[in-house]
Amino acid sequence: MNNKGMDIVNKIANVKLKVIFGSSEENPGSINVMPEEMGPLCDQFEEVITAMCNIVSRMASLTVGMKAICNLQHHQNKSSSDEKTLFQTWPIIEFYSTSQELLDMYTKELELKRTIMQNIAHAKDRNLMMFYTSSWLNQPYIDDRSHLLLESLLVETGLK
Repeated sequence: MNNKGMDIVNKIANVKLKVIFGSSEENPGSINVMPEEMGPLCDQFEEVITAMCNIVSRMASLTVGMKAICNLQHHQNKSSSDEKTLFQTWPIIEFYSTSQELLDMYTKELELKRTIMQNIAHAKDRNLMMFYTSSWLNQPYIDDRSHLLLESLLVETGLK
């Protein structure tokens, strides 16, 4: 989804820059901020954001499920401090904390991407357009630990 969104961001930026620079050379006061080509691109962009929302929503559901399992295990084992492993070596609390950390990252990143979607078509200068494009590309809220956390989850569950 991120790559598809990046393609759309680039197309929107190119259309906007062409319009901004074209109109500023001909008549500086008549910048058409919403060219006709933008309609389908904005629709595609909204579809990408909706798909990303669905993914984050599913992550949230899984995290809630992990929390519920943690609570259930805690109530079952009140008298003992024995934490049972769910798959190979991790106790359930480790799955929950890893899931929650990933969810927090992706929730913040989704909020940024929503903001970009809502504002990129209305940008009126090149610097702002480049800021939106680089923000989408660099994913500032997804830190380097996310790959390690995802890899750890896959290894621990035996899916890799």
